[in-house]
Amino acid sequence: GRINAKPTSKDFDSKPVSGLLSTLHDCLNDTFLDVKFGPCSSSEKYFASKHITTYCENFIDSAIFTLDRGYPSMRLVDQLINSKQYFVFRLPSSFLKAYTNQIKAGEDKVIHITFDRESTNQYRDDIQFRQHLMNTTYTLRFTKLIIGQDKDDQDIVELLMSNLPEDEYSKDDLKELYHLRWRIETSYNRLKNRMKLENFSGYKSTLIYQDIYADIWLYNIISLEILYANDQVAIEQKQEGEYILKRNFNKAIGIMKKLFIRALISMDEDTNDYALSVIKDNIAGNLVWIKKGRAYERKRTTTPSSMSYKSTY
Repeated sequence: GRINAKPTSKDFDSKPVSGLLSTLHDCLNDTFLDVKFGPCSSSEKYFASKHITTYCENFIDSAIFTLDRGYPSMRLVDQLINSKQYFVFRLPSSFLKAYTNQIKAGEDKVIHITFDRESTNQYRDDIQFRQHLMNTTYTLRFTKLIIGQDKDDQDIVELLMSNLPEDEYSKDDLKELYHLRWRIETSYNRLKNRMKLENFSGYKSTLIYQDIYADIWLYNIISLEILYANDQVAIEQKQEGEYILKRNFNKAIGIMKKLFIRALISMDEDTNDYALSVIKDNIAGNLVWIKKGRAYERKRTTTPSSMSYKSTY
């Protein structure tokens, strides 16, 4: 039915409605592979499990799933291993603490993990899985990476857990694999701030789903057009000091919004082809200098309250 999206419920009998959007993101090609919706009370781990299932049902090749420290779970570990997928988890200090405390900063170690009744208490409601855990030995790789120093010159350490073979993936490789996950944050920022994902065109749930799917669909098209442009018209590896050239995603959004609808609705084939060719040429030609390895936070010219995140429900 009709959804009340007001920040307060003073003018309406119903309370504000909100939800959880979860996506499976391809960090190499910058595209969304799967989208799930649910109540805010839904578990991120539950949606991660659904994403893994969707991937295994639609893709043949094994993937490397990178998951942040809100996701570590033996259910997900077990599912990924049984699905013959690879993974890199960023761990909180409390996860498998009895084993991770044995690892020193900078150390990379393979450990055989076993469970007893006490360590499986959280799975008492699922007797079958609990018994499975107690009868299974998991061979997992734990890596404590030193990623820098804090203001007191103390090491900043991140703990990763994976099943990637040591002879194929070094510690530096694991660090780079997890670093690729930052592209997820970039993609969400573009969806919310550049494509105005949360500025819905209606209140009915069907319209909200439609807006979200349309934005993600358009995002994927832009990403694929940039990949195509990179493949067809390669950027010369120009470097000026700390800067490199990349194609401008924000310009591509504006180009697509202006011309793509015209190409879709045009009944004239010549007009359609012309609009598509202009889109491709403009995306290929819009370049921007990007600073490599930015070490300092960019100074904002506006206060956080005046940014578009204020529209977040």
